[in-house]
Amino acid sequence: MAATADVDLKYQIEYVVKKKFEELFSEIKKHLDPVGHEAWMPQETEYIKIFSGQIVSGYIAEPVFVILSKAKMARNKNRQLIVDYLASKDLDPRLFDLAEKYNVDLESL
Repeated sequence: MAATADVDLKYQIEYVVKKKFEELFSEIKKHLDPVGHEAWMPQETEYIKIFSGQIVSGYIAEPVFVILSKAKMARNKNRQLIVDYLASKDLDPRLFDLAEKYNVDLESL
């Protein structure tokens, strides 16, 4: 997942907050996708809390759900990332059931 350069936010946020996120993400060589709130994620997506503040909490989707989303919605752009995940020791077996449920063809990669 480290190869992914863009960050999608689940919700639209206020301009000043968006600007701060852009600044923080740029420090780690990532950028905020301007239409990231439109990204498709499966219903089953599980998130891991990575930050908890007084006003804002941050979560990241587990890799298996991110890969499924990329395979369904942007497979050509992310082909190598998906193939690398399928070949990795971190492969989550839930991917295959999810791919079947959401009609995502992993074999033709």
